[in-house]
Amino acid sequence: MIKENLKYEKSILYLLFGSIYFVQGIALAYFQNFNKSYLSLNKIDEKFIGTISGILLIPFLMKIFIGVISDHYPILWLGKRKPYILIGLLSGGVSFLLAGFVPPNENLVLFSTLIVIGVFSIIIFDASVDGLAIDSTNILEHGKVQGIMIAGRSISYFLFVFLFTKLSEKSNYDYIFQIITISMILPIPLLFFNNRNNKVLKSEKFQWTAFRFLWKPEFLLFSLYAILYSLSSFGVDSQILYFFKQSFDLNEEGFNNYDTLRGIGVIIGAVAGWKYIDRLGHKRSSFLAIILLSIGAFLISISWNVHSVYFFGSIWGIAWGFQEAVFLCLSMDIADIRISATMFAITVAISNIGSLFSEFFTQNMIEFLDYRTLFQFFTCLNLPAIIVLFFFFHIQKEKLQSQ
Repeated sequence: MIKENLKYEKSILYLLFGSIYFVQGIALAYFQNFNKSYLSLNKIDEKFIGTISGILLIPFLMKIFIGVISDHYPILWLGKRKPYILIGLLSGGVSFLLAGFVPPNENLVLFSTLIVIGVFSIIIFDASVDGLAIDSTNILEHGKVQGIMIAGRSISYFLFVFLFTKLSEKSNYDYIFQIITISMILPIPLLFFNNRNNKVLKSEKFQWTAFRFLWKPEFLLFSLYAILYSLSSFGVDSQILYFFKQSFDLNEEGFNNYDTLRGIGVIIGAVAGWKYIDRLGHKRSSFLAIILLSIGAFLISISWNVHSVYFFGSIWGIAWGFQEAVFLCLSMDIADIRISATMFAITVAISNIGSLFSEFFTQNMIEFLDYRTLFQFFTCLNLPAIIVLFFFFHIQKEKLQSQ
């Protein structure tokens, strides 16, 4: 009976993780593809649209700060995660619902304010659910958890880009905001299906001394790995469509076909992470992910026609999805439970440094290197990432043996 109850509670937790990341995918589908077009449809000036887009990045920069609050301050009897998840889902749902009733061309300030609050709400429940995932699962479940999360987000993004495209073609943007609102309300009952993590144990209480781990060789090596892998991963991913346009003169239909196949590949890669990261072991999975990423980048570089573009694009998607699941799994592994939400946010921020640098690097190097050579360079860049991983796991092994 006890085992059945534990299994039921775990299933609810997995469903909660997947559903919240599913919500993220829906919101991401709107912001990456439709927010600018909606504002343009309402005759908003392009400069102001750029300003709004910049402002919407501010909440993402505050994720570490939100992580500290979630780690430090439990609320009432619900612990230090569920209250913030609840606040984020409710405030986000209300903000997007109201935004649907405020035409930007009539009250741009109010619409923009509601959208910023909505994005800030997403960051609140995002940071908190990451902490909850670390607090409530053991290291042998981390691959499964991240696979579920990334698969949930990828599936919803894939499905709702298609749905929102159909709605936007008919100018039914109010329906889009209502869908986002409903999606944020649906996971709320899952927060109350069990009482796990409602009470903060002494070993889980926030301590500033836990931040000392950020200066240890283990974390510094992991940070270097995060920068190197993201430099390669996002460096290739951000330039693929430019390469296809230049080399094969892909039209809009061709781009859509590629995006669809890559998206399916990411879902497959995430599901593979769900099923196999914990089974293979996190060390083996980490090396496998980097090797798959290298193979995917190299295959993209030798594409010879449109059909090869589609085939290699789907392989790249699988490699990219699996690598993301592995990286986030390792981020969970090394997080100190006393500051788990904060540490997870820090590792993600560090990987973003690599992706930002890749943008700067590719924009400057594309004048001197063709795309094929650039992709092959990024393929070779994974070698130092493998070396860094070797030393990272070597230190971890020594640490475990000394305990």
